[in-house]
Amino acid sequence: MVVVRLNQQFRFNGGGGGGGGDNGNTARLLGNIAFAIGLTYLSVTGQLGWVLDAIVSVWLLAVILPIVGLGAFIWWAGRDIVQSSCPNCGNDFQIFKSTLNDDLQLCPFCSQPFSVVGDKFVSDPVTFSNQSTTFGQAFSEFSPRSTKGTSNSFGFFLPLL
Repeated sequence: MVVVRLNQQFRFNGGGGGGGGDNGNTARLLGNIAFAIGLTYLSVTGQLGWVLDAIVSVWLLAVILPIVGLGAFIWWAGRDIVQSSCPNCGNDFQIFKSTLNDDLQLCPFCSQPFSVVGDKFVSDPVTFSNQSTTFGQAFSEFSPRSTKGTSNSFGFFLPLL
């Protein structure tokens, strides 16, 4: 009861009746007037054209750049792609020339090795070595000991002096 009487007496929150509060209409009106004055100033001084040119330029970049980029990628992919059939299983597939290297290339369908000569896939013979390797030679890279230092009981490596 005290809060209600204080609201009515001091007119907090527009309380007490009599048309209190405009629900933000005054602030909205002042904001619109300030925006109109700003646009008028930019138009009269010639600055509005610069602002509009900047907005149009950003939109042009946002629209034109992806189209040009997509066209450049399609052009590059058309020049860099090789399409042929696997010499082992006969399935057709494509591969980029730029991904070819000196490593062994395998068919994605039959996993048989092939190589690219010109624009054709040719069968690549599988070569196996007749030389035997011992366990130490085969797994020497996986050894827990380092050749650069000695290990103590805590697992830290101490450099050789």
